[in-house]
Amino acid sequence: MSRMHVVVMSKPATGHINPTLPLVKELCRRGAVVTFFVKESMRSFVEAAGATWKPMHELNDFSQEARDEFGVTADASPETYSFPKGHLAVAATILPGLIQELEALRPRPSVIVYDPFLVQGLVAARVLAIPCIGMLTMPGPGVLSKPPVQIEALEASPLVQMGRKRIQDAYDCDVLEKGLLQEFYSPDGNIVTTIQDLFAGPSSEVQRQRFGDFESWTCVGPLVDMTVKRVAHAMSGSTTEELPWDTIDAAINSGKRLLYVSMGTVANGFYYSQAFGINGQANGLAELTGRDFLRYVFGNVFEALRNRNILVVMGVGPHADVLEGLDTPGNFILVEAVPQLSVLSKCHGFISHGGANSMHEALSFGVPMAVIPAFADQPTNADTVALAGAGFSFTRPLESLTVQALTEAVMAILDPSDSNSYRAKAVVLMHKMKAAGGVAAAADTVFNIVHQKAPGILGGA
Repeated sequence: MSRMHVVVMSKPATGHINPTLPLVKELCRRGAVVTFFVKESMRSFVEAAGATWKPMHELNDFSQEARDEFGVTADASPETYSFPKGHLAVAATILPGLIQELEALRPRPSVIVYDPFLVQGLVAARVLAIPCIGMLTMPGPGVLSKPPVQIEALEASPLVQMGRKRIQDAYDCDVLEKGLLQEFYSPDGNIVTTIQDLFAGPSSEVQRQRFGDFESWTCVGPLVDMTVKRVAHAMSGSTTEELPWDTIDAAINSGKRLLYVSMGTVANGFYYSQAFGINGQANGLAELTGRDFLRYVFGNVFEALRNRNILVVMGVGPHADVLEGLDTPGNFILVEAVPQLSVLSKCHGFISHGGANSMHEALSFGVPMAVIPAFADQPTNADTVALAGAGFSFTRPLESLTVQALTEAVMAILDPSDSNSYRAKAVVLMHKMKAAGGVAAAADTVFNIVHQKAPGILGGA
């Protein structure tokens, strides 16, 4: 009987690939063959987890050659083909070669585990007649809900419709019948890296119409393995820096509180020099670039925590000019990229942008948060933390974030007394996350779905 062969496809973004790597390692440990399709900059991380790496084109990289193929002229505005409007067209161009590669793999693929942003994972599994599993590294579809008018505008784009038709004609698969752009979930099953208490199911009318009948959303909690080689910043290629642990430990032992600050990797990556636009509109940040947002947050953080009896470890990202003109306090340790799990295991509080991984990883260590979100799922995640009593939410930060408000929030989450309810609530969620099963539960889900959906598939050559 053949070994199980798991094909993995991930969006090459820090928050998408890092939770996937511990699952890959566990599948390999259990004897599965794992082949991982992702762009080459992720190769060393994939191979360190035990998988075989294969290249896959990034959906955000809509080349001029591909644009020519779909009739996008060289002088066309980037808004007509940029993220996410070009995704289906790019997927249509890469699917023939991808399917050919998959059909040549030995042993034959048993299942495809794919990021729901990547429609090619779903389509390829249907062509190969094997199960597929969505790997959702967010609290659930509800955090990606969009107004119907926005969905209608996106789907009416000529490029979206051309990509949709190309895929439908070639593979008899209408990808928007049961999916949305960036939300191509699997009817076979979806692993969600959250707990049931925080799960956000399909919430909008359009989501409920398209995939509200999908029953298999398996919440496994955060996928954390401190032995796995992690991506520090997918867009810059940076690695984490070695921190002065002796200084940090001495400060903690002397009674100082340790605070960690990180605004993630997207504001200082993809959006650093461009406005958040429609993605940041609901949070009042449409006109701000990532750089503007970071400087606004960092300036408030510096003033709120300057000269306090707190040691602050802060990740500032790869752009040197982000701190230009800002007066850095002496109680801050500034690094480009922080070994997040190691710092979270020691710190007493976290100022975060509210990315799904940062939120879940912090709570998995029982660390309370002050969340200053930018866009996408982050505002919802910020409110989730506040509603759970595990911290503070600064949604619409241009209105809500002030030095005084941030100071009060940080002092509350760092309170060393037994009456610190924010830490207590974070610890409750920590225990629930451990009970969800994590990496082992995610691997169990993969094996179970293969045996349920295709019990005879492992008998082939």
